[in-house]
Amino acid sequence: MDFPHREREYRTLRTEILLRESPGGGWDLSFAQTGSDVPFALELCFRPGGKLTGDGLERVSDDTYQLVRGEATYTVGEDRIVFGPGNGKGGRQPPVVDPGERYAWLGGSLTPDGIRVLITGRTPTTYRLTLR
Repeated sequence: MDFPHREREYRTLRTEILLRESPGGGWDLSFAQTGSDVPFALELCFRPGGKLTGDGLERVSDDTYQLVRGEATYTVGEDRIVFGPGNGKGGRQPPVVDPGERYAWLGGSLTPDGIRVLITGRTPTTYRLTLR
């Protein structure tokens, strides 16, 4: 089917993000999403060479994880970042991010190098991500 003749299905989504500095250091990001019932994924990307830990992490594929509960930590040398909480999992929260079209002749991809952690859910929702 060519694009002009395909059926169209419209969705609306409004996302508001409020960023606050945490009193103990770090940041709180509050997400409020309204509109259609659609899946979402927050993708946190970390440079290669560190160590990712957390009881609520589940491997999705090479270098990609889903944080389903609790917090996780990414450590490189003396530096570390603690983030979370996870937001559950399930058939209505697919831990999948489509990196878009890949062009084999260019060897291109929209997937960044390094470790990726997905926090998934469905809209409408509110969610607060903490970074420490």
